[in-house]
Amino acid sequence: MGSDIHAFIEIKDSGVWLPAISEEIDRDYTVFALMAGVRNGEELTPISPPKGWPMDVTYPAQSESAYWGVDCFAHSWLSLNELRTLRMRLRAMGEHNRDIETIVAWAEIFAECDDVRLVFFFTN
Repeated sequence: MGSDIHAFIEIKDSGVWLPAISEEIDRDYTVFALMAGVRNGEELTPISPPKGWPMDVTYPAQSESAYWGVDCFAHSWLSLNELRTLRMRLRAMGEHNRDIETIVAWAEIFAECDDVRLVFFFTN
């Protein structure tokens, strides 16, 4: 059985986190390993171990996680700078992941807001 990721770009505006975009990331265990150490058969150093949900995660992400119930794990989030690091590390490995490139591009567009992050979790 494989693992999948469910990801949501959230923006902070006037001190409140708001949902922006629900993003699909194709199954890519190198990406998962770099994002949070999930399915890390190559023993890559993750950008961050899973941080858990932010206290102020938005409803769409909460709802999707609740739908998957006990089948979801490794809830986490990455900042814009961490997303840029992820893209840089993938490129350095010779991997140009279209999904991550798209997410970083969206996050950079939203960077004019107070803050931007990608929240995510994995399912089996």
